[in-house]
Amino acid sequence: MTIEKIRLTNFRNYEQQEIEFDQGINIIYGDNAQGKTNVVEAVFVCSLGKSFRTNKEREMVNVSVGEGPTMVEVFGKKSDREITVKYELTEEKKSFYINGVKVNRTSDVLREYLCGIVCTG
Repeated sequence: MTIEKIRLTNFRNYEQQEIEFDQGINIIYGDNAQGKTNVVEAVFVCSLGKSFRTNKEREMVNVSVGEGPTMVEVFGKKSDREITVKYELTEEKKSFYINGVKVNRTSDVLREYLCGIVCTG
C-alpha cells in the first residue's frame, strides 16, 4: 500500500490539515510538540482501527475546536486500485468507511492494512 495523502479534521492538535506524501520513503520532522507523532497515529488508526497512544478515543479529539466530528482520511493505492479509509469519531460513536462504504466491524479495516511504520528517535 502506498499512502498518497492524509486529511485530518479536529484530530489531536490539527483543526484542518492535508498532508501529501511522495512515493517511497517519507521523513516527518520538526520541533517538539508540532504534531509528528499525531500524523503517525492517524495512519495507525486507519490501518489497525485503534490508537497506539491511548485506549480513550476522546483523547484524539482537538478540544480547542469544540464542535464537529474528528476525522482521519487516508488516500492511497494498493496494487492497481485506489483506496480510501476514513475514521470518524462523533459524540455517539466511531465509524470506519472504506472507499465511502461504512464497514460494520473494525476488523474489516485490517483487511486493507495500509502500511508498516518504522519510527526511530
